[in-house]
Amino acid sequence: FVIKDKGLVKEERLLREKFRIVFEIHSTELDHVTPLLEMKKSLELTDDRLRLEATLGEDEMDGVLLALLQRGASIKEVGVDASMIEGRGVVRS
Repeated sequence: FVIKDKGLVKEERLLREKFRIVFEIHSTELDHVTPLLEMKKSLELTDDRLRLEATLGEDEMDGVLLALLQRGASIKEVGVDASMIEGRGVVRS
């Protein structure tokens, strides 16, 4: 659901669009997960640990999150990619 015209509106299109994830992972595991993701941002936390932001589709979500967790990643955020809902009359805080 989204807030539109001062009310809640069911937004079916979001279910088929992109989602944003932020995670931290050991740099040695990166090659195993980057083919699964559309990378957007990368930040080096230490010599061997990275914080990454990526997007993925809903149909990929469970498999990618499982693969990340199995490789020792720490999931920090999961949500709708804000760029996918811009211009649809959605009120963002």
